[in-house]
Amino acid sequence: MTLVGELMGATESPRMIRDYCSKRAPSSEAENSLLYEGWKTRNRDLLSAVAEQLARANVRLKKQGAPGGDSPIEFMRKVATQQIEQALGNMTSADVAQYCSGYRQLIEKMDKEAETSIRQLLSVVENADQKLTEKNR
Repeated sequence: MTLVGELMGATESPRMIRDYCSKRAPSSEAENSLLYEGWKTRNRDLLSAVAEQLARANVRLKKQGAPGGDSPIEFMRKVATQQIEQALGNMTSADVAQYCSGYRQLIEKMDKEAETSIRQLLSVVENADQKLTEKNR
């Protein structure tokens, strides 16, 4: 579950941060939404493969009785969103504005990670999923 959570966090954090910034720094919403949509479009195939692994993990975690009932992955998303909001929640308005104005740099960093570390992590998760699937046959 840790690897799946890490994979989910790596691919969901741009959305979570965009959403946080939309609430706390509404003036950043339009630009950050465009940046996020561009990132999603550029990384469509990767995000599709990640979604497939998250769906497979959801089934496995549900069978294991993981927290979240029928939707352990959705539960993990909610927890991760709460963690981001808690970590950033004590920032002043000026700090939030500065943080959210750096969203472009975050997306550029995430573009690089999409080609390197996220793909590597996805490969590890896919291999683990394949082994678990074979083991449970």
